[in-house]
Amino acid sequence: MKIEIDQSGKVEETARRTAIGDSLGNVVVMSAADKKAIQALYRSIGQPRSFVIQLFSLLVTFVIARSVSETHTYTIDPEYPGKEEEILTWISYFAHKLSLPFVPDHVVFHRVGKSSLAHGVAHKAFKKKQTPATVSALEAIRYLLPQKMDRAL
Repeated sequence: MKIEIDQSGKVEETARRTAIGDSLGNVVVMSAADKKAIQALYRSIGQPRSFVIQLFSLLVTFVIARSVSETHTYTIDPEYPGKEEEILTWISYFAHKLSLPFVPDHVVFHRVGKSSLAHGVAHKAFKKKQTPATVSALEAIRYLLPQKMDRAL
């Protein structure tokens, strides 16, 4: 089965929430406050540039976790051109941490467009017209920086 994934509200826009959804109707959201907290943590450990790609990858992984199957293929809208390889590396890493049966070869980066169900799901959650699963800063930090969390907090 082909599943599309799209984002509404960029991760780096820390004054707004971020929603990432798929064409099956699964969506996760992170609040602006939680994004700011994670960004501050990345700054405190001297890795401010890693924040956007790693958090985007983690949120995508949480969406994939809701439908993961070795037979599914995932088309991710290229939100960060030129960073696809790095994003796929991080998704693979987080999928391993979550013990997901994830196959990196089943992921492609291709524009999904506004007519995609994934876009609609993410946009509705972003605009608060749908009740999504939320990801807290603490939950995200457990996966993003597990070995550095104690030192920074």
